[in-house]
Amino acid sequence: MWLFGGGPPKAFSWVYQYHPGRGSHIPRAFFQDFEGGLHIDGYAGYVGMPQVPLTGCFAHARRKFFDVAQSSKKKR
Repeated sequence: MWLFGGGPPKAFSWVYQYHPGRGSHIPRAFFQDFEGGLHIDGYAGYVGMPQVPLTGCFAHARRKFFDVAQSSKKKR
């Protein structure tokens, strides 16, 4: 199941699309006429869409920093 969301805050919408795979042809087809940028989670299927600038999500990286901070705390 693919989930695409976007729009202005007061009119934000979600589109669900079922596809049996996760290939890059799916977002390429969905965003073929799209003008703007995409905020993505880093999934490689979005990479290589020349007409759409990509903005990464830092949630995954932030988790790693949290793990390091937790593991480096001095135990009393």
